[in-house]
Amino acid sequence: MKRYLALGAFVALLAMGNSAPRAAENGTCAPEGTLHFVCGPTAVEDMQLIPGTNWIVGSGMSEGNEPGKLHLIDAKTKSWSVLYPSPDAQTVPDKTDFFKCPGPADPDKFGAHGIALKQTGPNKFELLSVNHGGRESIEVFDLDTSGGKPAITWIGCVIIPPGTFVNSVAFLPKEGFVYTKFYDTNDKSGIASVFEGHPTGGLYEWHTQVGITEVPDTSVAGANGVAVSKDGKWYYVDAWGGQKVVRFSRGIGTRQKKVVDLDFSPDNIRWAPDGTLLVAGQNGKVTAKGSIPNFKGWTVLKMDPETLKTTKVASGAPDSIFQGVSNAIQVGDTLWLGVYRGDRVGYEKLQ
Repeated sequence: MKRYLALGAFVALLAMGNSAPRAAENGTCAPEGTLHFVCGPTAVEDMQLIPGTNWIVGSGMSEGNEPGKLHLIDAKTKSWSVLYPSPDAQTVPDKTDFFKCPGPADPDKFGAHGIALKQTGPNKFELLSVNHGGRESIEVFDLDTSGGKPAITWIGCVIIPPGTFVNSVAFLPKEGFVYTKFYDTNDKSGIASVFEGHPTGGLYEWHTQVGITEVPDTSVAGANGVAVSKDGKWYYVDAWGGQKVVRFSRGIGTRQKKVVDLDFSPDNIRWAPDGTLLVAGQNGKVTAKGSIPNFKGWTVLKMDPETLKTTKVASGAPDSIFQGVSNAIQVGDTLWLGVYRGDRVGYEKLQ
C-alpha cells in the first residue's frame, strides 16, 4: 500500500479504527463456530462466482510492500491459487474497445479492489478489476473456462482521471460499465471526509465510444459497492460513510432516489441467485463529528430490490478473529465472505 498513497491512507485509517485482531495474528485456520476458512488469499475485498463453475474470482488489495493480485478459489475443494499476475497469464490488447489504453499495468504495483464479471459466450467471460497500483484504472481481462481451470488474458484498461479514488465497478446490461468514486484524492482530508456526512463522490459510466461520463445527482458519503438491475433501470449504491444503501433511477429524466438507513457501514453489494441483493459491511458507529468508526463485528443483509426490505442473514461478533468483512456472495447453499485486509476468506452454510 505504500506504493499508492491514497490507498495506504485508506487502509491505515481503517486499521486505526479497528482494534480487533487480524485473522493472520490468530495463527490458525481452524473454524470459528459455523464459520470455516480458506487461508492464504490476502485482502480479498471483493469476490465473484464464475457462472456454471465452482470457481470464485477474488480481488486482492496491496498489503505492506506486497503488491495485490487476483485470486482463484475453488468453492468445492476449498483450495486457491493466484490467477493474476501469473506466468500463465496472457496479454492480448483489444485495440477496438480499449484503444486509449497505454498497455498493461505494472504487475509489481498491481492492486485489485472491486471486481465485476459477465458472461460473453460459452465458457467465456469478461472480468473488470479496479486497480490502484501504479495508476488508477479499471483493468479488463478475458476468462476462458473451456479447459477446466480458468485461463486469464489481459485485454485492456480504462484510465481514471486524476482526483478520483475508485472503489467498485459493475457491468451495464448492454455495453459499458459503471464505477463508484469513493472520494476526491485532492481533498486534503482524505478518507476522513467520507465520514463528515457530506457527499464525496458518486457514479460514473464508461462506454467505448463516449468514454467516461459522470452520472448527475448520485453523490453520497463514500460511494462504495454498486449493483445494476438486469433491466438497467436502477443503480444500487452503498454509501459507506453515511451507513446507507441508496437506489437511484438510471436514464433520462428526474433522478429518483430512495434511501435505506443501516446501523453498519455497507461495503459491497452483490446479486444473489434468488434475485435479491446481498449487502455486507462492518459494524461501527459514526460519531457526531464524523470520525472513523471503531469497526468490531460485521453484518450481511439480504435486500429486496423492489421494496428495499432487508433481512439479516449472517453476522460476526466483536471479538471474532474474522474482521473487516467487505463482501458476501452465495454459492449454492453457502455464503462466502471476503475481507479488505487479512489472510483468508470465510464460508458458512446459509440458515
